[in-house]
Amino acid sequence: MTYNEIPIVKSIEEIDVPMARERLEGLVEEPHVLGVMLWGSRATGFGAPTID
Repeated sequence: MTYNEIPIVKSIEEIDVPMARERLEGLVEEPHVLGVMLWGSRATGFGAPTID
């Protein structure tokens, strides 16, 4: 997968990891949170146990 092919998740419903989805759902319920932005190798699907 190249940089131009990295999928962009536009909604919480598209997240396949239950724990990540639950935490994000909790964050967006907070009145002071305007949005959430994730980045890094795991967020883009390139994560491995030895990085990040």
